[in-house]
Amino acid sequence: MREVVLSSSQICFRFGVSVGGELLCAMLAFPSKYVVLFGAFFSTVGAGLQSLTGAPRLLQAIARDDILPPLKVYTACHVYFALE
Repeated sequence: MREVVLSSSQICFRFGVSVGGELLCAMLAFPSKYVVLFGAFFSTVGAGLQSLTGAPRLLQAIARDDILPPLKVYTACHVYFALE
């Protein structure tokens, strides 16, 4: 991979480096640059939590449909949590 080096007046996207070492959109954010940084952080955390909550149901549905026979162990569900 070729290294791209730009002057401080140009934007460089390698490893998130930007103008003067700060994110351009964070520099333009109102009222503070931390609005964008906190928003990006919490958006990433939210997407991760959504994946953690959806994955078990997806795994159970794949096992219940017998798409992958070794996953048959995951078809069992406690009566309290049964949807049907």
